[in-house]
Amino acid sequence: MNRFILQSARVSLALVLLASPVLLASGGCGRQGGVVGETDEYSYEDVAAQIRADDEASEAEREMRDQ
Repeated sequence: MNRFILQSARVSLALVLLASPVLLASGGCGRQGGVVGETDEYSYEDVAAQIRADDEASEAEREMRDQ
């Protein structure tokens, strides 16, 4: 059992070490200087509208389930 845990830890560490440069090199979702900003693809209003729509759909689904 300890051998399996040790092997799993080694594999996990290797994966993290291999993925780190890729994750650090990518700019990610509109990050600029550590602050998330708008991009051409997504504006704050678009994201807020999607969140509201998802919340409304979830609420409607809960109401239907409760009836």
